[in-house]
Amino acid sequence: SDDFKKCLKKVLDSKPSKETDLRGALATASKTMQNDDLRGKGVVIFSDLHEYSEVKNDYPLDLSGVCFYVIVEWADYQISNPTLIKKDENKFIDMLMNAGVSRSDIKIMPLSSVATNPDMISRWFRKKF
Repeated sequence: SDDFKKCLKKVLDSKPSKETDLRGALATASKTMQNDDLRGKGVVIFSDLHEYSEVKNDYPLDLSGVCFYVIVEWADYQISNPTLIKKDENKFIDMLMNAGVSRSDIKIMPLSSVATNPDMISRWFRKKF
């Protein structure tokens, strides 16, 4: 819990990235999770879920058996366009499901709710594993 609170503080204190390569991040997770010695496979993602990258790569993804807890902080341009929020969220969920993730293994929560109760993340993963 303390480690996660430190991590959350670092994320909150960091500057936003100019680009978001969600597929690239998932490719890294896919490679990392190809380890049968792991007891439970879970990934925490901090993002606005709007993929924007100058380079478009079609990395192969295998994320079956992996749980994803996504902490979202919407950007101002998304807040002013709620259909974009839903579009970005659905596109990301589809990307995960196409990579073998079960819909029930994807949890998306706003940063504000997680910041007030960071223990909710570890409780969710414990239920999954």
